[in-house]
Amino acid sequence: TNGSAASWAASPGVPYSGATGAVNLGDYNLTVRGIKIGTSGTDNFALQNNMVIGKDALVNTTNGYNNMAIGNGTLYSNVGGYNNLAIGNESQYNNLWGWGNVSLGIATLNTNVTGNFNTAVGHGAGYFLTSSNNTAFGHNALDGQGDGGGNTGVGVGAGGVPWHQRTYNSTFLGYNAKAQSGLDNV
Repeated sequence: TNGSAASWAASPGVPYSGATGAVNLGDYNLTVRGIKIGTSGTDNFALQNNMVIGKDALVNTTNGYNNMAIGNGTLYSNVGGYNNLAIGNESQYNNLWGWGNVSLGIATLNTNVTGNFNTAVGHGAGYFLTSSNNTAFGHNALDGQGDGGGNTGVGVGAGGVPWHQRTYNSTFLGYNAKAQSGLDNV
């Protein structure tokens, strides 16, 4: 007290509650009901122009930018991939450096690590893809292609092949459409 009125000094650093206007948190993060919002470390809400909604989404990104991850574990392993859009739990989960990928659905493009320009829509579409320039539309479309590139699968299970049979530059249309011999342009 100063003898007539009690007063308290604000602790240095973090602003206190009760602000009536905008509060600049500086280098600090904000946690609201367990959700961290900030610009440093693994919180990654604004780091290098990334947008993140979901637990463990984009948590390992250090150099990646212009990514949008919506869903738990989306782009979880991403370190330097950029211009990726991942919507759905564990979508692009293992992506490290791949860029220009679009995935919509649970576990889409889940195994991709470095592949670029892949598009996958549907639960598990492109799950095991690890190469580039593939388009998968439908539940488990192009599942099992692994390192096969330049493929298009449209339909549930379209383009799924055994692990020993990769195809390149092939198109699969319809429910469970498969390659006959693993040759190109089936």
